[in-house]
Amino acid sequence: MEGYRIVLASYRFLAQVAFFLFFSHAGLGYIALYSGMHVPFAVIFSALAAVMLISRMAFFLLRMMPLSRWSAAVYFVLGVISFRILAAVAFGELNGIDSDYLASTLVQVLVYPWLLALTAEALVYKASYEGLPWRVVYGVAFVLVGALVLGVYVGLTQFGRLYFVFSPDLYGETFVNYHFLGDGLALTVLLLLYKWRSTLTAAPLAILGGLVTLLSYSRTSFFSYVLALPLLFQWNARSVLLSWGLTLVALTAVFPFISEAVFSEEVELTFLDRVLTLLGGDGKGDESLATRVELLTEVPTLIGILGIWGKPMYEVELYGPGMYVHNLLSYWFEYGIGPFFLILFLLGSALACAIGGYARREPLTLALVMFTLVSLFFARSHIWPYVWFVLMFGCGSVGGRKQ
Repeated sequence: MEGYRIVLASYRFLAQVAFFLFFSHAGLGYIALYSGMHVPFAVIFSALAAVMLISRMAFFLLRMMPLSRWSAAVYFVLGVISFRILAAVAFGELNGIDSDYLASTLVQVLVYPWLLALTAEALVYKASYEGLPWRVVYGVAFVLVGALVLGVYVGLTQFGRLYFVFSPDLYGETFVNYHFLGDGLALTVLLLLYKWRSTLTAAPLAILGGLVTLLSYSRTSFFSYVLALPLLFQWNARSVLLSWGLTLVALTAVFPFISEAVFSEEVELTFLDRVLTLLGGDGKGDESLATRVELLTEVPTLIGILGIWGKPMYEVELYGPGMYVHNLLSYWFEYGIGPFFLILFLLGSALACAIGGYARREPLTLALVMFTLVSLFFARSHIWPYVWFVLMFGCGSVGGRKQ
């Protein structure tokens, strides 16, 4: 029995390592790049996912760590999607795709989801949210904010303005996309705000969270954070006034100034420019948004071409690498209508679970689910891995039953 406890404690420690590395890897990678180093995160995450998956299967077979119904449901859907991807590889559907793009995409759609689902389940297994490894969460926040500060310093010293932290070619190399930075920051701050929601610390933390998420240059991360934020403070009138009200006023006041300063050398638009083009709806002047709007107009065509079966990495053949629909419909086009409805079922069930917890004054799940739904419905796609963390963490294992 003592040996079982040691093994399970080791597994939970491994999950904490995985959480820290994945949520902070955008910051760690930028700091490493600034120092002239390269960190093989894909290899590290693949190894962690393999060890954790094998361990989890062994724990289940040995009855050391039984599956809750929710965990089983999440793993089932993830297994169906993984089977569809592996079948495409086995039957040659992905032949002819550039090997680098293929390898990178497979890591994102196979390794990252399993790693985050396993990590989330381990973190909430036999522990309420209050029992989470908060020192690890603080460590993630420290690394990500540190990377932003470093990026601001580089921008001010080299270009004389507040520069987007991941401007390419600053060191002769283009770094990872900024979505990992923005989403990692937003989710980490939401976790910390849950812990501090009833204290005076919540107001400045909420304001700081909004500002640092804005500095990541990701519109989706920023607005998803702002929409999820008030859900953490409903049950305490003082918290509503001091945290949400003050935060909204402060962010509204500073938004035009900060967003006009945050700039990307690659896109050649300030953050405010990107928001205004988003409100315009047509994406004029913003190549990224214009491409997404154009792809949305192709949805009827894609339904006709891909039918109910879908095709992994269809975008390479039809439009080019990375040119997939950037919303929830991408699950249909990539994996077929079956997995699409399964992911809808999971999201709907998670929302129901979150609302139930909210009614019992447990707001964290609803805040995380709101962040996820806004992201998936408006900008994120099938390759966005954080959805699997939120699904498992929010309603999985003891997390769902504690509510």
